[in-house]
Amino acid sequence: IASRNSIFFLPDVSAEIRTLHVRHSQNLRESSENLKQFENVDDIYVFSLIEELEHQPAQHGRNRNVTNLHLDVETIENFIPFISHFPKLSVCFLGGLSSDSDLTYSLDGDQRFDVPDHQVQIAK
Repeated sequence: IASRNSIFFLPDVSAEIRTLHVRHSQNLRESSENLKQFENVDDIYVFSLIEELEHQPAQHGRNRNVTNLHLDVETIENFIPFISHFPKLSVCFLGGLSSDSDLTYSLDGDQRFDVPDHQVQIAK
């Protein structure tokens, strides 16, 4: 994808891409022109909906950070317009990544799976 935050792919390469991983909400704002080159994408994994925010509690005697989860507003606003550019879409995941490993948070709070390293990612 050709933009200030993304990677550029030659047209013949981008036509072969079937899976996209989106880790940052700003990548959901890619232009229609940029997204057209990924016409054969059928799996999309969006990992920017649920974010971890760490803070240290103000209670005395505790020296550990507490992690809270929050929903990213930019992902909520741009998710549907983004996926509407992919007519062959058959699988879509919407959740977040854990900072401890490549495990994910899903909306049901229980489902976790490994993120494959070999798939194309849209990332900064």
